[in-house]
Amino acid sequence: MLERPELVGREAELAAARAWVSGLADGPTALVVRGEAGIGKTSIWTAAAELAQAAGAAVLSTRPAEAEMPLGYAGLGDLLETAAPDVLPELPAFLAAHLEAALLLASPPDSEDRLAVSRATLGAVRALARHRPVVVAIDDAQWLDPASARALAFTARRLTAEPVGFLLSLRSGAADPLQCAAVLGDRTVQVEVGGLSLGATSHLVRTRVDAQTPRRVVQLIHERSQGNPFYALQLARHATEDDLPESLRDV
Repeated sequence: MLERPELVGREAELAAARAWVSGLADGPTALVVRGEAGIGKTSIWTAAAELAQAAGAAVLSTRPAEAEMPLGYAGLGDLLETAAPDVLPELPAFLAAHLEAALLLASPPDSEDRLAVSRATLGAVRALARHRPVVVAIDDAQWLDPASARALAFTARRLTAEPVGFLLSLRSGAADPLQCAAVLGDRTVQVEVGGLSLGATSHLVRTRVDAQTPRRVVQLIHERSQGNPFYALQLARHATEDDLPESLRDV
């Protein structure tokens, strides 16, 4: 298996993730990672999920896309598909039937019951959390389909002492579809991912693109990317000794 590249200049964010993981067993909690496109929030989200898994938590994950928002329960299907065989038998038959239908594991009942799907989701998460901490991990949560968001928000509002963590990455300015801060209060940890420092940008460019990149070019890359690692790498890959694109649009 290929190793994931090290996270450069994200010591504070990783420390917050480790502290959050260490408190998973204490009851419902959330870690919300925010940042602009390309800033590295998915890398931190991934690292936090890996830390939780290494600590023994069951990590249920989904990475929704904007195009999937009209698809009902797409995200919920990602999260519970693997766990379904274990949790469905622990639910009342009526609720299990509606959750199976939502996950496209069985033919739907005569009519959809949104409350039944939401209660079944709550029951499924509680069943999993009886054995070990559970992390519901959603990358780019602003693209989570409304049906899944409704069931998961219902679940978050009704958890009390269960060891369940919600791990979300969100674009800056986007609304949290689960309303973690409102529901969990100070049990929600907010991490705002900013631009890299000049030193971290230099390390990134010289380890991922060209170890011989001149300092003046690194400084220009840092200025034009404003420390955004994705933008910095794209600029660096198209830079020459005498020319650097003015912006990512030029690239």
